[in-house]
Amino acid sequence: MFISSIQAKDFRFLSESLFDIYSTQGEEESTLLLNYNFQINKCETYPYFRSINPETEGNFILAKNLKASFRKISHCVEKNEFHPFVFNTLNELYHILQSDQIKTLTCNYGVTHSYFAVASDPETIQQRPGLPSHPSVLFDTNRMAGNFRVHMDEEDIKNTLLFFGARLNRQDIIPGMPHPFRKRIGNPTSLVFHEMFHWTGHSHYPKDNLDIVYLTQFCCFSHSEHSSQQKERACELLRDKSAWQKDLSQRKAYIKRNLLHKEVQSLIDAYHNQ
Repeated sequence: MFISSIQAKDFRFLSESLFDIYSTQGEEESTLLLNYNFQINKCETYPYFRSINPETEGNFILAKNLKASFRKISHCVEKNEFHPFVFNTLNELYHILQSDQIKTLTCNYGVTHSYFAVASDPETIQQRPGLPSHPSVLFDTNRMAGNFRVHMDEEDIKNTLLFFGARLNRQDIIPGMPHPFRKRIGNPTSLVFHEMFHWTGHSHYPKDNLDIVYLTQFCCFSHSEHSSQQKERACELLRDKSAWQKDLSQRKAYIKRNLLHKEVQSLIDAYHNQ
């Protein structure tokens, strides 16, 4: 419990001390500077493209979500005795968050196609287009809004019609407007944490471990797609000593024997049913 109480206090302090320092607003770009070298820029449309009117508050909404994500993790760590591997990974994230590194959260719309957001990779020098140097996150506010892609040519429209079959008509497809079979992301605060957690170097669907990024998100944040039992199950998996044991062969055997990858995948599928 000693390590959990320390981390809970630390994340809570981050939330309480993450105040605004300076804000600029221009015709083409706006930037909000926060404590701990956080900068939020070009996020006027956050969290949902074509829903923020006027488009001047997005940066501040994202800042509030960032602060809220720290509070949520603080509460979550306080009430859970996670496996030391999980605690250590959260500790890695904490040290990145409070470091002198410039941490950039930026936004665009229609650039990631199928992803709500993308995070920088600590092992990659040249990040994908539109993504600042590590550590950073690029949020696609059009995808978060559940819209059709902003830029669609006839080939894109044809492929969309093929994918959805008779459920979708040609006149239903209006680029950048609501998609009838996609919902808005329900908890943007949890997405902010999810993407920053990637800064520790953990990616999705690891072969030798459970998906610590998704499981921590599902355990610490509420989602309408998950029942309270599913939320608690994510926490149980983060506490499971055998699922995170050091011995690789025994860990893999335990995960395989108990079909844990399949169980985690079902939680992921439920979350993305939006």
